[in-house]
Amino acid sequence: MNIVGGKIAIAHVLTRSAFTTSRLAEFTSEKELINQTGHAKEEWPLVVLKELVDNALDACEEAGVAPKISIAVTDGVAITVTDNGPGISTEMTDRIRDYETRTSSRAAYVSPTRGAQGNALKTILAMGRVMDGNQGVTLIESRGVASRITFDVDPVRKTPVTRRAGTASLVQIGTRMTVNWASSISPDMQARFIQMVRLYGWSNPHAEIKLTWGRKLIMRVSPSNLDWKKWLPRDPTSPHWYNAESLRNLAADCIALDEDSELPPRTVRAFITDFRGLKQSAKAAAICDSLGASRQTLAELFHAGRIPKLLDAMQTESATVKPALLGVIGSEHILAKFEEIGVDQSSFKYTMTPIIFYGIPYLVEIAFGYCPHKAFERELLTGVNWSVGIDNPFEDLDAELTEMRVTDEEPVALFVHVASPRIDYRDRGKSRVDLPAEVGSAILDALELVTKTWTKQRKQEERDPSALARRDDRMTKRDKPMKLTEASRRVMRDAYMKASDGGTLPAHARQIYYQARPEMLRLTGLDKIEANYFTQKLVPDYTNAHPDETADWDIVYDDRGHFTEPHTGKTFGLGTLATKEYIEGYLSTTQLVEAGFADAKVKTFGPADRYAAILYIEKEGFMPLLERMKLPERYDIAVMSSKGMSVTAARLLVDRTCCRFKIPLLVLHDFDIAGFSIFGTLHADTARYKFATKPNVIGLGLRLRDVDEMGLESEAVAIANDPHKLAATLEKYDAKHEEIEFLLGGERVELNAMTSREFIDFVERKLDYHGIKKVAPAKSLLDAAYRMNLRAAKLKVIVEDAIVEMAGEDDAAVPADLTKRVKAYLKRHPDESWEDAVQSIARG
Repeated sequence: MNIVGGKIAIAHVLTRSAFTTSRLAEFTSEKELINQTGHAKEEWPLVVLKELVDNALDACEEAGVAPKISIAVTDGVAITVTDNGPGISTEMTDRIRDYETRTSSRAAYVSPTRGAQGNALKTILAMGRVMDGNQGVTLIESRGVASRITFDVDPVRKTPVTRRAGTASLVQIGTRMTVNWASSISPDMQARFIQMVRLYGWSNPHAEIKLTWGRKLIMRVSPSNLDWKKWLPRDPTSPHWYNAESLRNLAADCIALDEDSELPPRTVRAFITDFRGLKQSAKAAAICDSLGASRQTLAELFHAGRIPKLLDAMQTESATVKPALLGVIGSEHILAKFEEIGVDQSSFKYTMTPIIFYGIPYLVEIAFGYCPHKAFERELLTGVNWSVGIDNPFEDLDAELTEMRVTDEEPVALFVHVASPRIDYRDRGKSRVDLPAEVGSAILDALELVTKTWTKQRKQEERDPSALARRDDRMTKRDKPMKLTEASRRVMRDAYMKASDGGTLPAHARQIYYQARPEMLRLTGLDKIEANYFTQKLVPDYTNAHPDETADWDIVYDDRGHFTEPHTGKTFGLGTLATKEYIEGYLSTTQLVEAGFADAKVKTFGPADRYAAILYIEKEGFMPLLERMKLPERYDIAVMSSKGMSVTAARLLVDRTCCRFKIPLLVLHDFDIAGFSIFGTLHADTARYKFATKPNVIGLGLRLRDVDEMGLESEAVAIANDPHKLAATLEKYDAKHEEIEFLLGGERVELNAMTSREFIDFVERKLDYHGIKKVAPAKSLLDAAYRMNLRAAKLKVIVEDAIVEMAGEDDAAVPADLTKRVKAYLKRHPDESWEDAVQSIARG
């Protein structure tokens, strides 16, 4: 089941030297199995449960499906775990029972996965025989085949002997594995099974897990987020996660795999490109050149003892992985689980601490809550890499928790989870973690933060027993109002749904305000909430922070942005009505207005013969600068600006203008998560708005390359949503791998980070690069405009009687090179329009 990704491992790395003949005895006696697992015989059912569920979760995630796992203890003598993953092939089953190979590659491939022991399934096959005293029987059903595996011991050689008998099975999807025991599983074990299943639910928001005991369903864990993502075993490993020894081990496994599979020896370059951040051939070539290994195989480099040099070069050329990318469980899921065990919501405290220690990312999530209605013992819920321990893996915390008054006898719940690609353990059974001192200190700091109120309250109670009566008020904070921003986040979705009739109708921002106001006043304890602050600040902040959730929200504002044509002076606010009026007034053909006693005029309305593109800027405030520099006139572009996410009016304008008149939409946005979402939702179909024709959209930036080239200053920003979902959104909207890493690392760069000169130069470079040029209409229109302006010129210099005679001369001679002369004039006067050029030429 344990499959690692990329070409490094292909599937399961079989290391022939993993088990020597002398070590095969480790699977033949109770003493050796205790040494292997790190647990006494009485706890082996828990070992089986953990290893089978870990493998089931991994298998489902590798298949890209939300895990559905069933656990059954039948008649106290068999444990069965069923999953909905891709299933185990009979070939893999044979590998599991081959005790001269190591089936899992996790011993060498460094990744933040659940795996505990590289030989876990082999250990489980042996347990039944040790329990029975004769033979152990394990049944693996998958892909329509039931493999009955018996485990015995060669009495002479004292080595494992396994046999497999295959029959038909009804299990076509997933895997069902049953481990049989000769003696009954103690009924006391039921409580520990329940606790472990509960812990799996806490660490895996996407998992559904059922526990049946004696054919009776006794526990069910429901998923809170079926789309939740974490780091997968197939995701590329990072060179920063290795030291010289561990990279040598990985290289050795890869070399052995190639030899055992009779594959051509892989090159150093092929090995390098399987690592995160080193897929680009240019980087791999640079590393190979620095080592003089451009034509070397991995085996040649390995035997030359140059793996440490390779590691240094790979780490230099790649970036460290942001801890949040490992997989954030999140406060919402943990809070929901806390409420299930009776924790008061208002006492809930959560903190996420990202740490990078010598290139190794650690993601620490800690939550605390108080249960005022039950006098139960402390609930201590722990996990490492989304798996659970048979015992508390953070045993060293007990002394600190005692100081914080979070002891076994207190009515509180504490959740501690650590994710990292490099988790060291103090025992072979991997039940006690050994974290770097820096990580341990960060955990203690986080614990002190979330338990601060509780610790203070309990110490007061110790000094003054009467303080116990005030515990509920202090811990549940019933007298402490909520901050306005937090209250808005709490009520925004429900308020929008009420105002929009369940999302079926447009809703004005002020309508949402009136739906949200009563609950926000109650939560904050305020007497008044300003409508403008709510509509102009809180609502945009919420939509920007939740782009996926609000992509289909149809929120109406009073002119949330503006649209301006070049040359004509037409401008209007981006409200729905004004936008429709503008679109409905479009002229399909340009009108020539003859001169009377005034100048002749060219009349346009809309893009026809007027502008060559629309420039969309995600924020207001830049128009005065553009006007001062006459940039719209110099490039014949219309400018549309908006505050934050695009409104329906903006998408309507794009649809009816860019699509109909075949002109591009140029999008200028901040380099942040919201900026990419703005770029994407401006031209993508949603449930709220469907484009008649897909517009030609050109992203001008900002992009990471622009930021680097201009040396722009970044700023820190909190990442509120699931990083994996945000990464998927960013990738959908054309963000590059390195850009996603930068943004999910909590950094952003605004357009405002540029000076005015930098901004104008930046926009001009982009417009020139994408070939945006001034409008020069068809020659027939130029000819007609020339004649009209020629007539106007004559009207000014010829007597009135002659004017009447000459005004109808439609056959006046037109310069043969008129188009050339118009373009030359515009080049000399880039801020003027083509009709200005014709008028000037006609006047001589």
